[in-house]
Amino acid sequence: MKKELRQLYFIGVFIVIGCILGCFFAINESNQLQDPEFLALLHSKNMTVSEPMGITKGVILCGWLFSGIATGIIFYKAIAKRWFTSMAPKILLAIITFPFFAFVGAIGVIPFVVYKAIRICKIKLQN
Repeated sequence: MKKELRQLYFIGVFIVIGCILGCFFAINESNQLQDPEFLALLHSKNMTVSEPMGITKGVILCGWLFSGIATGIIFYKAIAKRWFTSMAPKILLAIITFPFFAFVGAIGVIPFVVYKAIRICKIKLQN
C-alpha cells in the first residue's frame, strides 16, 4: 500500500505543477493577444491570430500533460526493472522512449489513478 500511495502522491505533485504552469501559460497567452505590437508581428509574418485558450482549458490540459509524464515515468520504472540489469541500457532507453512513455502516460493516467485508488481502498478494508 505504501508504494501505491507514493505513486499517487507523485502524480498529484505533477498535476499541481502542471496546473500552475497552465495558469501562467493561459494568462501569458491572453496578455500577448491583447498586445498590438504582437498582433502586428503576427500579421507581418502572414500568421493567423488564434482564439485564446482560456484559463480553465490551459490548467486542465497542462495538468493532464504533466500527470501523464509522471505516469509514464512510473510505467517506465516498472518495465525497466524487469527487463534490464545494468544502468547504461536503462538510461539510454529512457532518453529514447521518453516521448512515447509521456504519451502513454497521458492516455493512461485516469485509469491508472482509479485502479490504484480502488486497490488502496480494498487493502484498507481488508485490514
